[in-house]
Amino acid sequence: GLQHAIDTGFLENKTTPTALVLADPNQTWPGRHDQSWSPPDKRWNPSTCVVAAVSLSPSTGSSSVLWRRDGLPSNSTRLVPLPIPVGGALVVADNALVW
Repeated sequence: GLQHAIDTGFLENKTTPTALVLADPNQTWPGRHDQSWSPPDKRWNPSTCVVAAVSLSPSTGSSSVLWRRDGLPSNSTRLVPLPIPVGGALVVADNALVW
């Protein structure tokens, strides 16, 4: 799911409203990536964030996920929707930019 949203935005030039959601379902942090810590925990993974595009239908009140990208850096902090002609979105992390 898209629990624990970090940031949101909207894509341009879509016929239906399309929301972008940046989330960290596992709620980890960079200091947690030490694998020598016991017990084993899936939050050791340094790539826990997710970004998804969700189509919203105001007339019916429904939504559907158009696409989803898993495995983004766990220190992702911001989502920047990019204008046309580039389009899409930029995910900003402490040490990475992901388009």
